[in-house]
Amino acid sequence: MTVKQFRSFMASCRREACTWKALSEQVIKEQGSDIVLKDSGFVNGYQMNDSFVRPFTRGTGCSVALLLNPDQPLESDAMISHAWGEDMTQVEEAIIDFSRRVDNGGDDLVIWFCLFALYQPGDEEGDEGPTIGEQMKQPP
Repeated sequence: MTVKQFRSFMASCRREACTWKALSEQVIKEQGSDIVLKDSGFVNGYQMNDSFVRPFTRGTGCSVALLLNPDQPLESDAMISHAWGEDMTQVEEAIIDFSRRVDNGGDDLVIWFCLFALYQPGDEEGDEGPTIGEQMKQPP
């Protein structure tokens, strides 16, 4: 997917204002403990996956990236590594900053971002897949 498509998908998620706000305000603690795993103030990758990516792609067998490029999948110029527990808005800002430096400010840089590049619901009971494991076995 291009950086422009990444930004557009993120914007569409933020337009679900009630959901985005509720996720942002959520504090997640380790089960049976007071240890905070996620503080309020941001939406992380796990929340993004559960609330936006899986519902958007469920039952299609296609990732967000493939659904946005159904006629011709794009070959990536860069693989973006990130921690799923981090603030997705900060991840987006880092990707935009990176694309500006390597692609002369263009949004046309094609990135491979696992959350959006792999079909996420494939491990759910009843889903025909492919599973994450099956996808990871495929040649790049």
